[in-house]
Amino acid sequence: MPKITFMGAGSTVFARNVLGDCMCTPALRESEIALYDIDPKRLEESEIILSAINKNTNENRAVIKTYLGVENRREALRGADFVVDAIQVGLYEPCTVTDFEIPKKYGLRQTIGDTLGIGGIMRALRTIPVLRDFAEDMEAVCPNALFLNYTNPMAMLSGYMQRYTNVKTVGLCHSVQVCSEGLLNALGMEDRLEGRKETIAGINHMAWLLEIYDKNGNDLYPEIKRRAAEKNRTEKHGDMVRYEYIRRLGYYCTESSEHNAEYNPWFIKSRSPELIDKYNIPLDEYPRRCVNQIAGWEKEKNDILNNGQVTHTRSREYASYIMEAVVTGVPYKIGGNVLNEGLISNLPADACVEVPCLIDNMGVHPCKIGRLPVQLAAMNMTNIIWITENVLTFAVTAIIVVLQPELRQALEQLGEKNFLPSIGFSGSHKAEDAFSEKSVNEITKACVEMGKVKTGALIVIERKESLKDYERTGIEVDGIITSQLLINIFEHNTPLHDGAVLVRENRIVSATCYLPLSDNMVLSKELGTRHRAGIGVSEVTDSLTIIISEETGQISYAYRGELSRGVSGEELKARLVSFQNKTVDMKKFRLWKGKTKNEEKDSE
Repeated sequence: MPKITFMGAGSTVFARNVLGDCMCTPALRESEIALYDIDPKRLEESEIILSAINKNTNENRAVIKTYLGVENRREALRGADFVVDAIQVGLYEPCTVTDFEIPKKYGLRQTIGDTLGIGGIMRALRTIPVLRDFAEDMEAVCPNALFLNYTNPMAMLSGYMQRYTNVKTVGLCHSVQVCSEGLLNALGMEDRLEGRKETIAGINHMAWLLEIYDKNGNDLYPEIKRRAAEKNRTEKHGDMVRYEYIRRLGYYCTESSEHNAEYNPWFIKSRSPELIDKYNIPLDEYPRRCVNQIAGWEKEKNDILNNGQVTHTRSREYASYIMEAVVTGVPYKIGGNVLNEGLISNLPADACVEVPCLIDNMGVHPCKIGRLPVQLAAMNMTNIIWITENVLTFAVTAIIVVLQPELRQALEQLGEKNFLPSIGFSGSHKAEDAFSEKSVNEITKACVEMGKVKTGALIVIERKESLKDYERTGIEVDGIITSQLLINIFEHNTPLHDGAVLVRENRIVSATCYLPLSDNMVLSKELGTRHRAGIGVSEVTDSLTIIISEETGQISYAYRGELSRGVSGEELKARLVSFQNKTVDMKKFRLWKGKTKNEEKDSE
């Protein structure tokens, strides 16, 4: 019989749903169920309620055991086939309260705070060390078990287990299976529910309903868009943010409006408080929800414990269906959170993505989606970039800080040796093929126009040494170089605004790319991150980087670690022409390490 271990079994409501489902599933009814928690009172309550379900619904077929405390954790896991994770480190009090109240003192407002922002990062930092311990125990006593993670922040925690442990992991969220049903019901399209077909993919809490058809194959999106726009225009309701997504982006999102309101810079703004009312955004929703749930559960729990008449009907939670598919070999489709191993081609390869997955007795089989619409990929990248910058790279950053001189020297030597062509690969291009005269004119025009309106920009032009490693960190664009495309990419508050654009030959290949920061101590202290990134990539490659200051509109460029500041449009054009290996008088270019005494401060 299968063994199912539930980590965080003191989460009685959720344990009741998942394990009650298992006891309603013929292939799982005789399972050994191991309940693990560190709170004795909550663990006892869960045991009482699950034992009642086992008696009333399952004729006591399951064997239920409890394991209290860290010292018994490994025994709870020993020999498990499935491990369900539903822990909340720090509980509602004190940790969730702290996550909301302290940021609020400094003007940072949240709705849910479990995915991004300060709430999400604090949850991750509290939980990852616990998951590390789980993984060590699982690798020792149940190395073949499938880890079903329900704990948020989903992408951070599932991604951690998938990248840094040997535990087979899939992340599961409630929002996928109810997405289209909730949308169609809310728009009065219930008659289209039966037999509908859909595709959902993206990242957790921001996966997209990419396509939806009725049973006859008719595209439902035109009618969805019409009704959603009308509903937002004529009434106040609880899903206004996601309906605005439909209007602006063309697609609906899986997770609720209260979640998505805090995943971007458009709805919760300290200088635009009227947006809160306009889009009906419930600030502090999660703490309020917790208080109500705790009070409601206390009443329900007392009723159950007093009469013991608790039964269960199988719910739509994925866990029991996944276990059933693994045990029986009968395939089942879910929306799962897995590493992006070629699944969504315009999101980073190491991102944790949410895609359709088939489950059978060989495990989890993610399905390839291909490219997301570029605006949806850009929205997902704003979340992925935030997670990467704030959580996943802490350890990597420490290593780079310690070993930076050695790493940089090794990279420079590797680039100079250019050994790739000798084994049949080439990352270089002929200098004379760099880009055309039209591309030179378009780049120059865009930079001058952006400088006039102080639009910050960072453009890296590849020469002989490949920029593929930096290209992979961004969103694929693959567009012909035009001034308007460059201006649109760097426009304020657009999803592609942050990061660098990479140019190869006559095409913009990628946007929102990460670049290495220069550690040159001689550089002016007034130079901000954008300038230091531009200089940094020029120190380790032979690329030319153009930087436009968001503070002053000043145009600069960097080449081989040297920064030329305050150049005119004509000077920039001449430098781009020279970059094509054409003759040009270089004496007029000024190479500055600092700032002239009359120069305005440039500190974006």
